[in-house]
Amino acid sequence: NEWGNIRSVNFLLDNYTKSPELDKAEKYVGEARFFRAFFYFEQFLKKFGGVPWIDTQLTMTSDELTAPRLKRNELANKIIADLDWAIEKIPSFNEQESGRISKEVAVLYKARVALYEATWEKYHAGTVFAGEGNPNEYYKIARDAANSVMSSGLFSLDNVGVKDGYHILFN
Repeated sequence: NEWGNIRSVNFLLDNYTKSPELDKAEKYVGEARFFRAFFYFEQFLKKFGGVPWIDTQLTMTSDELTAPRLKRNELANKIIADLDWAIEKIPSFNEQESGRISKEVAVLYKARVALYEATWEKYHAGTVFAGEGNPNEYYKIARDAANSVMSSGLFSLDNVGVKDGYHILFN
């Protein structure tokens, strides 16, 4: 079902322009791009390293059916690019509907992807599992993404003066 998830997202991305209300669709397209990045990261990059990047619906004669796998850093970069696109379109936490992906969730997921790839590249250097990416670049992406959420002022761990603050924070 892994490729089925990617296909479902690509179906939406290939057909959303048929909507009569394109201006309202962009935030949902951003969420779709977030989930495509999520599926590629969780289902493919973490398990296999590189796989072909499929960003459109396939037919029985699509060239992508026999496409070679991408190098792991190329796949990581495509995942991060999808997340960057999503971050531009998804509303912020304080504007987004309850229960939906917010911009800050996408930013933090970008940090997670970049940190994972940075540590992979760093600790697998010199082995057959190493990629060709620069771990320092991925560390920088992770740092900047996480810092942007921490400095946004939308969230806080400080609950000094709140009755049962410590209990509420961890329970």
